Amino acid sequence: MSKRFLISVLTLVLWTPISASAGTKIINLDPGDSPLNNLYIQDDMLATLDDQGKTKFIYDNKRQTMTILQHSDKRYMQVDQQSLAAMVGGLSKMRKQAMKMMEQQMAGLSDEQRQQMEKMMGNMMPAPPEEQTAPEFVQTSRSDKVNGVNCRWLEIRQGGKKTSEACVAKLSDTKLNEKDYQTLQGFFKVIEKVVSEFGELEQDMQLNNLMFDKNRVPLKLKDYKHSSGKEVSLEFIPGSFDVSLFTVPKGYQLQSMPKMSMPEN
Repeated sequence: MSKRFLISVLTLVLWTPISASAGTKIINLDPGDSPLNNLYIQDDMLATLDDQGKTKFIYDNKRQTMTILQHSDKRYMQVDQQSLAAMVGGLSKMRKQAMKMMEQQMAGLSDEQRQQMEKMMGNMMPAPPEEQTAPEFVQTSRSDKVNGVNCRWLEIRQGGKKTSEACVAKLSDTKLNEKDYQTLQGFFKVIEKVVSEFGELEQDMQLNNLMFDKNRVPLKLKDYKHSSGKEVSLEFIPGSFDVSLFTVPKGYQLQSMPKMSMPEN
């Protein structure tokens, strides 16, 4: 290999711009307690930041793991499919233990005392998810435009009652790329698994999970479950982000997930 050829190759490498990974930032134009507050997506990863601009949550779509960071004590917890199954199993065991304990303690009580005991135990333990009728997905004739993008309103009805709706656009009409869209889909599916054991919370994820499906992208969402008609508008901004947003800082210690069980007698 000639010296001139080697110099030419090195020059080409040094002067050729390195293309950064394309990502997407999702901005909630109506900030509040929505799970869609300023999400950063890139390379099969999703992250949210706290008020100080530090990463507080990371989702890895390839591994389907969730990482929760605790900057105050430089620790983090990680939830994967195995730990999630253990958590759900622990919750089920707690319910059975609580029911057995309640039955033992209620033996010989008066009706009034029994009602008080049932109420106390009900407040202490998360209730198992109630049976829900399958949501009805209704496409309306109403159309809209959000940030210059055309969308059509879809409704979700539960038991004949409208619980939420969203104005959705085609993925190809938005600035959200297909890879980041798949990461969002994976994120909502895993989150739904996590909250499915907690009844009412499962319904809160229903709209997001159904809207990010079949190349649909929600641009505006409304929630009617609590008769509030709360509205959320989303903006998708392409960008490239520092990989540190999606990584646990050096020196942080892994903290074990708390075991969900009741003390043995």
